[in-house]
Amino acid sequence: MGKFALEKLIIQLPNGLTINNVEIQDKNGTKINTQANITENKAVVNFADAIKPNTRIYVSLRGVQTNGKPHTWQYRLSGNFVGIDQ
Repeated sequence: MGKFALEKLIIQLPNGLTINNVEIQDKNGTKINTQANITENKAVVNFADAIKPNTRIYVSLRGVQTNGKPHTWQYRLSGNFVGIDQ
């Protein structure tokens, strides 16, 4: 499957939703060391150590606040991989 390690995860936040933090865990529930930079519409999570290819991670958004309207919230995820400049 994957050939490149994940070094950064970008989460596009939908309009009307804000968060305070992002927590990443491995398949055993161990917290992965990260640094999150959160703005109004995006959370950029930098991994202290790149995540090896084909590793399953779990992403938890913390301190979620919504505008109170019922919605189905959809998040666009993208990543930066070691060795890829695009």
